Amino acid sequence: MVHRLRAPSALGRVIAIIGAVFGLYIAGYTGVLLAVTNRPIWSDTPLLGMLFIVSATSTSAALIMLLAHRSGWTPPGLANLSRMENWVIALELLVLVAVMVSLGPVLRAWLNAWGFLLLIVIILGTVAPLIHSWRARRLREWSMTTAVLVLLAGFLLRLIIVFSAESV
Repeated sequence: MVHRLRAPSALGRVIAIIGAVFGLYIAGYTGVLLAVTNRPIWSDTPLLGMLFIVSATSTSAALIMLLAHRSGWTPPGLANLSRMENWVIALELLVLVAVMVSLGPVLRAWLNAWGFLLLIVIILGTVAPLIHSWRARRLREWSMTTAVLVLLAGFLLRLIIVFSAESV
């Protein structure tokens, strides 16, 4: 029975696709919910759901790579996952910039400790992992450092988004 549920089988693929759809829905739900409320800052941008989805995708890939490294498991798809991770991190950086641009003058509300934390997220969660992965020669070296940075930045990003509107 367990062998029928793994990804190569047809039933395993159907379950994986259904799980991915529900996972993306849940990943974007918080961002969309914050964007449609009348909370300061977040009601001014329609891109918050997209930011949550892209961030959830990058942190999920980072977690999979970290767990694969810690368990010593190196499936053939891990190299493809690392390439996808680079593209998703770059997309996350673009979406973060687009969110900030879409906020316009409301962005001044982040000229405090929350803005400093957001800058740390941008540097350590997107720029540093991209630079490190481009310079890394071995997948194992890349996955540990980058995965930890991306996971910490993903947590900080959600913390910043949820709690920064409280200070306005």
